[in-house]
Amino acid sequence: MPSPVYTLAVDLAGDELFDSTDVLTADVVSPGGESGERLFTSERGHDLARVLTQPRAGEGRFLLDNTGGEYSAGGTLVAGRAVRLRGVYSGTTYDLMRGILDRPRQLPVGGIRKLTEVRVLGSMSRLAGRKVSTAAYSSITTGVAIGYALDAADYPKNLAAYVLGLTPAGQWSMGETSGVASDTSGNANDGTVTIGAGSRDFAALDDDGDGCIDFDGAATLVSVADAAAIQNIFDGAGAIALLCNIDSDGEADTGRLLDKAAWYLNVQNEAGGLVRLNFRQGFSTTEGIWQGAVNLPISTTLHVIVVYNADAVTNDPTIYVWDNAAETFTTLTVGSGLTETSTPVGTRTTDVGSNLIIGNINNDVSPNAPLAGIIGPNIFFLSDNLTAAEETALLNFERPT
Repeated sequence: MPSPVYTLAVDLAGDELFDSTDVLTADVVSPGGESGERLFTSERGHDLARVLTQPRAGEGRFLLDNTGGEYSAGGTLVAGRAVRLRGVYSGTTYDLMRGILDRPRQLPVGGIRKLTEVRVLGSMSRLAGRKVSTAAYSSITTGVAIGYALDAADYPKNLAAYVLGLTPAGQWSMGETSGVASDTSGNANDGTVTIGAGSRDFAALDDDGDGCIDFDGAATLVSVADAAAIQNIFDGAGAIALLCNIDSDGEADTGRLLDKAAWYLNVQNEAGGLVRLNFRQGFSTTEGIWQGAVNLPISTTLHVIVVYNADAVTNDPTIYVWDNAAETFTTLTVGSGLTETSTPVGTRTTDVGSNLIIGNINNDVSPNAPLAGIIGPNIFFLSDNLTAAEETALLNFERPT
C-alpha cells in the first residue's frame, strides 16, 4: 500500500498564492518522530503518515521546528495567514485542509529542539458569529445569494464586489442571456453583442454564477462604444483582467481577446494544444509587442491580468496567469516568460475614437481575427496603478473552482 506524501503551505507573504517559499513541510515535527506517528491533528480527525484521511472541519494543530528562529514572534508566521495541507496519494493530489492561521505559540525549551505550535482554524470559521443579509438583492438564485453572504462576511467568493471597490473603468459580466453586455462599473458603457453561431448564458468559468459568452471563431463579438472612461487606460499605468477558456488561436493565428485598435491582447502560435499570449501597444514610430514565451493550454480555464504603463518606451507589461487545471500561478515579465519582439519607439498611440471589441478585431480590415473560445464572467478595466497587493488579490479572489 503506497504512503501519501504531504505538503503543508502557510501563506507567509499574505498573497494566498502558496508558492514554493511558503512550503513548510520539512519543518513539521512529528510528536514521536517515528514513521506512522501523527503529523497533523485536528479536534475531530487526524492524519496518519500511512493512511490518507481527510481531516474533519474544525481546529487543527501542528508543530514546527524553530531551531533557527525563523518562526519566532515578530516574524512572517502571523495570525490570519492562509494555510493549506495537501496529500498526494497514488498519483492524485487531495486538498486535505484549508484554514486560517491562529495563535502561533513558542513552546518552552525542552531537550534539543525549539518548537513553535501552530493552530489552524477551518476556513469557514471566519464566518462564526457574523450577521449578514441579502435583503439588498432580489431575483437571485440560492447559489448567488450564498456568494453575496460570504462576501459580506469577508469570506472571498465573488470577484465583482471586491473589484468594484477598486473603481474599475469598465466591468462587463458577459452573462446576460439577451440584449446588451452590461457595464456594471457605474460608467454605463454597455456593449452590443453580435452572437453569430456562438452562445450566450454559457456555463460560467468561475463560481459566481454570472455566465459568459462562447465565441464562435467567426462572427461573435461584443462592441463597446468609445467613451472617456475606457480611453488610454494604460496612461500612468492600468490593468485589464479576464477569465477565458480558449479553443484555438482563432482565424489568421491571432484570435483577439480584447482589441481597442491602438492596443490589443490576443492568442497565437497554436501548436500541440498550446497557445501564447501576445500584447501589443501602438507607438508613433514603432509599436511595442510582447509575446509570452510560456505556452498556455487550450480548453483550460485561465485567469489573465495584464498590468502596463504606456508613459515610457522603457516600460514593459507584466502578465499574470492562473492555470485552473494545473493550479499554477505564473508571472510573465521580460526575461522571465515574456519576450519583447518589437521595442516601442516614440509616444504611445491614442485609442480615442476606437471602440473596444471583445473577442474579435477592432475593424473589418483583413485579416479578420475572431476568437474561438469562452470569455467571462467579468472583464475588468482598471485605469489606476495597482499595488502588488491589489494585483495578487484580484487574481486570488476569482480563481475558478
